[in-house]
Amino acid sequence: AAFETMVKILESYTEQTGEEIKMLAADELIESSSPPGFGNPEQDIYGAVFSSISKSESVVDEYYYWPDAYVSNPECKNKVKVLVQGGSFAHDFTHYFSQFKISSKLTRIYYNGFPSDSLNPFLKGDEIWEKLLSVDYVVFEVNEQFVRSMGGNSPVWINDKNGYPIGPSVYDSLYNYLKSIE
Repeated sequence: AAFETMVKILESYTEQTGEEIKMLAADELIESSSPPGFGNPEQDIYGAVFSSISKSESVVDEYYYWPDAYVSNPECKNKVKVLVQGGSFAHDFTHYFSQFKISSKLTRIYYNGFPSDSLNPFLKGDEIWEKLLSVDYVVFEVNEQFVRSMGGNSPVWINDKNGYPIGPSVYDSLYNYLKSIE
C-alpha cells in the first residue's frame, strides 16, 4: 500500500509543479516467508497482522510480498526537499525518498517526535515551522484516529521516548503557526 501511495505522491508533485522528478515503478513482487524487520518497505502492515496472531491461525497467505521498486526515469537529476510527518506508514515514504535518491533534503517527524530539539515547536514555539516548511513538498500521514479528533480536544495516547505526546497535537502546532502568518 505504501509503494502505491508513494507513486501517487511523486505523480502529484509533478502535476502540481510541472517539474519532472524521479518516478518509481515495479514490475515484480518480492516474496518471502521471513520478511525483513520493521523499517523496511510495507513492513508495518505485515507486522501488525502477525504480531497478534500466529501464521498457523491466519487466513492469509503464508508469504509476505512487497514491490521490487526501481526508478523508471533514472536520467532525471531533479531532487526535492521534503518534510514527512507520520508513523510507520510514513516511514516507508522516507525509505523510498532516501533509497532512490529522490530527495536532496529529507526531514522526518515521527508522530510528534521532531528530528532535534532545535526543530521542535513544542520546545521552540510554533514559529519554528517557518524553518521546517522551507521545503518543496510536505507529506502528512493522516489516518482515521487523527481525522476524528481534529478541530480540538485532540487525544494524547501516550508519551514517546522523549516525553512528547503521541497524538495529533503536531497538527495543532502547525495550524497555530499558519494562523499567525495569515
